[in-house]
Amino acid sequence: MLVHEQVEFICGKGSLGRLFPAAAIGLGGIFLAAGLLNPTSNCYNKNGVLQTPTQCASTNLLFAVLGGVVLLAGLVLALRGTKQRDTRYYVTTFRLVEAKQRRIVREVPRDLFRGREFSQFLQVIPTLIVNGTPFFTAKILDPRSGDEMMSLRNLTQESINALELVGQVVYCKYCGQRNDAKSMRCSQCGASL
Repeated sequence: MLVHEQVEFICGKGSLGRLFPAAAIGLGGIFLAAGLLNPTSNCYNKNGVLQTPTQCASTNLLFAVLGGVVLLAGLVLALRGTKQRDTRYYVTTFRLVEAKQRRIVREVPRDLFRGREFSQFLQVIPTLIVNGTPFFTAKILDPRSGDEMMSLRNLTQESINALELVGQVVYCKYCGQRNDAKSMRCSQCGASL
């Protein structure tokens, strides 16, 4: 943190990435159990005809292999998701920060947007609705080039509202005083903004 820097807003990447791996693990476990625990002596096909032990064993093997593959895929996705859930977004008095596993991977200084309407550099894209709660992806564009500088995923409406305040105020790097974005000098210490 810089001198006089304060965190105004923090959000994580959200828990949407947990749904698919959990479903894959559960479904894979069911198929695997069905394949391994189904007796071969009492096995019927879809027409109700008793199958031979060999036919039944091949069906059970297919279920076990399919269940194992789906279960393994779910575990891999769950492990990948754990690393992604360690992503945090911070809006501080001086910058926007993306941190993964407590390390800053990307930062954007707020003075790039000073005196400009931040909404013109913020693309908000609705991604999905979970239990009636909408989630969004926010892309922050470079005011100079229009290129994407940062993409924040799985944000709630409250997170979007907090982002839209960026650029409306400027904080003095010398004393931390909040000033109007149009001010040229700090209202407290008189330093140049």
